[in-house]
Amino acid sequence: MNDNFAQIVNEIDTLTLDLLVPLRSSKTINQKAISQLIIVIDNLSQLLESQAFVPKELVGKLWFIFTSMLSEAEHAKNNKEEIEILAWDIQERLRHLFGPIFQK
Repeated sequence: MNDNFAQIVNEIDTLTLDLLVPLRSSKTINQKAISQLIIVIDNLSQLLESQAFVPKELVGKLWFIFTSMLSEAEHAKNNKEEIEILAWDIQERLRHLFGPIFQK
């Protein structure tokens, strides 16, 4: 998992810049970056399904993206709703990835 984890963290770092720089500077969504981020998050489910614990660094990076998107949506004039919808989609994927999961 260490090699995979390092590769995923590097990919998330790159996607964070690709997504948040245009979002902060011009309140625009980099559709390619958001699509790739969603793929990375969905693929993490398979990698982490057998792990009892998730590295704090990974959770923090993904949470930062979500909260930054919500923050930037507050300042957007034209596409606030689009940014919020994408942010809440990311949050829902993170909830499925990290839990909580309740047993019946």
